[in-house]
Amino acid sequence: MIYDLIHAMNGTITPEIATAIYTTVITETGSFHYSNTTPKMFKIASECAEKGIDVNLIACGIFDTSSKGRLTLLAKVLETLEVSKEGKVATVFVTGDMFKKTETTAEDTENFISFPRSINGVEVAILFRENNPKEYKVSLRAQKDLDVSEIAESFGGGGHKKAAGCTIQGTLSEVKEKVLQAVGKRIKHL
Repeated sequence: MIYDLIHAMNGTITPEIATAIYTTVITETGSFHYSNTTPKMFKIASECAEKGIDVNLIACGIFDTSSKGRLTLLAKVLETLEVSKEGKVATVFVTGDMFKKTETTAEDTENFISFPRSINGVEVAILFRENNPKEYKVSLRAQKDLDVSEIAESFGGGGHKKAAGCTIQGTLSEVKEKVLQAVGKRIKHL
């Protein structure tokens, strides 16, 4: 991490650098909600705040600001919510047509996966996002012991134990079927 490099070189963290580092910390830890939140992350955030940055402005700009199009897209995506009969897997999807109708882009889906992930009992949340016709970006998030990076890697992707992704060719139904089969096998082995 840049923070460690600056300290290793006995460098100075300016307010501008502190802003960038703080932004990275709160986005990568999901505002200190994700499993990668460690005491070191709090220490880094604290040091950045001591540089006089406006932590409220940064957090609000990232987490509390949306365009009308983004909220309209979110409503459409939430309409696609499906939860497995066991209640352990929740999926949502977004298509190119949804992007067109709401005048939004893939960037507007940032953190959409947190909604199915927040459902009580859900162990794996999956967002299927159409990049191109017959090509889907698949984002996986885990709540418990399941390593979703293994699932993503099996499709040529990667990531971390609790957050991973991959890109798969096929129709939405084909891609969903492949991914749900892989997730189902992993859940049974826990």
